[in-house]
Amino acid sequence: MLRTINLLALNTASSMLAVFEYLLLFRAIMSWFPQIQGSRIYEFIFGLTEPLLMPFRKLLQNVEALRGFPFDISFMLAFMTIVFLEALLQGMI
Repeated sequence: MLRTINLLALNTASSMLAVFEYLLLFRAIMSWFPQIQGSRIYEFIFGLTEPLLMPFRKLLQNVEALRGFPFDISFMLAFMTIVFLEALLQGMI
């Protein structure tokens, strides 16, 4: 019974990470189309993904060399962290 609950929890966590991964990808693709910004779907995706990206932005603000960097490295760090956590969870299943 406990093993079943653990597997269910691991599968749920892995699925949630996959959803966030796809949401981040969708946000990145939508950023290529400025006319979409301000739409309801953009605001919805932004609202779901921004709390995930904000800690990475705050962390990178402390690195002086990256403050004026033209690319959003917080996005890449968040995405790589999600992929790493997914792989870690899949290894536990």
